[in-house]
Amino acid sequence: MPNTSEINLAPLNFQDSALLKHLPKFQSIIYKGEIQPKIRNFEVSREGKTSTLIVQEIIRSEEGLIWTSCRTILERVAKMAAAQVRGFFEWNILSLELKEGLEHLNIEDFTSLLVNKARKLNPGEIEWIQYGKFLGFLKKRINENWGKIDLETAVEVFHKLPSQLDLLVKKLLKETESFPEKTLVIQDLSHAPLFRFGEEEQTERMRKFLEKYKATSSNILPDIYMVHNQRAIELFAQFELK
Repeated sequence: MPNTSEINLAPLNFQDSALLKHLPKFQSIIYKGEIQPKIRNFEVSREGKTSTLIVQEIIRSEEGLIWTSCRTILERVAKMAAAQVRGFFEWNILSLELKEGLEHLNIEDFTSLLVNKARKLNPGEIEWIQYGKFLGFLKKRINENWGKIDLETAVEVFHKLPSQLDLLVKKLLKETESFPEKTLVIQDLSHAPLFRFGEEEQTERMRKFLEKYKATSSNILPDIYMVHNQRAIELFAQFELK
């Protein structure tokens, strides 16, 4: 059934996605929007305690064309679906897996799913959308005599060297310093992971940054997860700083 308020993602398959399945389970997950372009904010609760979940999806620059192709396909699905509905919609994809998602994607089937969901919605209502490894929600903004579906994704192409991954973590912590209790999840959609513990330059740079942050920050030390395929690494624990 459509929802007329913020949608709680916890009972849905969102926690079983590659993005979150390695994390402890939450009782509620409410999407609050972007705090900065391509940095997403969720309000989460566990055992009666509310905190913030910050998510950023990245891909190495050498594989940026793969993401561009994926985005083009999703835009085509949105355009084809919009031609068959009335009203203005926001389609927000919160989690995806590139390789497996694209391998099993059928444009016509995906379009039909989107159309069927969109036709059920009244202005302000939200519907969960899951097609294979693409998970998100569709929200109807207003009624109109023609259709428009705005696609929202948040994948950032990482243009720096892998050894400079600490700069991304530093920026993410700076952008979220107003949230005292938080969990950060960086999902790496690359085929070859950007974070490679033991790679000398990257490991040394990351260690120095995390040690300095721990020594100087007045906030509670957050969990920072690097997620790639079937593995999640908490950075402070990996460097034995927790």
